[in-house]
Amino acid sequence: MSAATNNSMLGIRQRILQTTLWATAALVSIAYIPSVILAYQLQIWSLLVIDNVAWVAVFVLASAKQAPYHLRAGLFLGLWAAIGVFLLWLLGPVGAGTEWLLTVPVLSALFFGFRGAFIGIALTLLILLSYGALLVLAQAPDPAYGDLGYTLESWFGVSGTLLFLCALGSLTAARLLANLEASINELESSRQRIAESLKEREQLQEQLLHSQKLSALGIMASGIAHDFNNLLLPMLMASEEARELAPVGSTQRQHIDNTIVSAERAAHLVKRILSFSQHNNTDASSTPVAPALCETAAHAA
Repeated sequence: MSAATNNSMLGIRQRILQTTLWATAALVSIAYIPSVILAYQLQIWSLLVIDNVAWVAVFVLASAKQAPYHLRAGLFLGLWAAIGVFLLWLLGPVGAGTEWLLTVPVLSALFFGFRGAFIGIALTLLILLSYGALLVLAQAPDPAYGDLGYTLESWFGVSGTLLFLCALGSLTAARLLANLEASINELESSRQRIAESLKEREQLQEQLLHSQKLSALGIMASGIAHDFNNLLLPMLMASEEARELAPVGSTQRQHIDNTIVSAERAAHLVKRILSFSQHNNTDASSTPVAPALCETAAHAA
């Protein structure tokens, strides 16, 4: 997984954690109010203290946005598991402790992925097994408050807790799925569009640049060739007339012959330039070096 993908996933998990914290702070009253009423009626003061401390802790974690992500998520999961253990010890299986504990793996998976899910499952299983072992060893299945029965108030507290956990879990899962789906679709679509656009752009740029170069070179070569051809034509005509007037075998006639040969060679070059500028297919031909050297030596002499 690339660094960009890691950063993107971390941002998604941070938003999920923030949503979970604020949702907990806002929705926990569904379970908090019945729990406080029940604790007051039964004079379970430790439950009152734990409920208030937990609510304040959630608000603090939700507000501490600058704190490291792993620290906030770990503290929130620890708080969640601690409430489950406390309720399990205080109220026994009748209470909401098991429901709190069973949600720990879900939240751990949302915050830390598969590794968090496995750790959360292992932790919850260890707590439940330890509680079961303590019940067997103590031969006393009653919780700390053994006289707590299934009254209307206790059922109200348990059902409120379950409703809160369902709402929280659904909101968190919905946010996660929406973010992941949107991010994956957006990243995949963007990657494909960018890759295709870059490939097409590169090809079009190469073709356009090549066409522009050929067009500019052809226009320039055509203009130069025409101008050069116009200069060569009177030179050839004048050289032909001068050759007819020069004595046979004279040095003057030899120089004129060399001039005519060079002019004809230049005319051939002009023809090739015009063919190139007009995009005609012409076979490349080699130019003999010896005649050119002889001609150069004759001009030098």
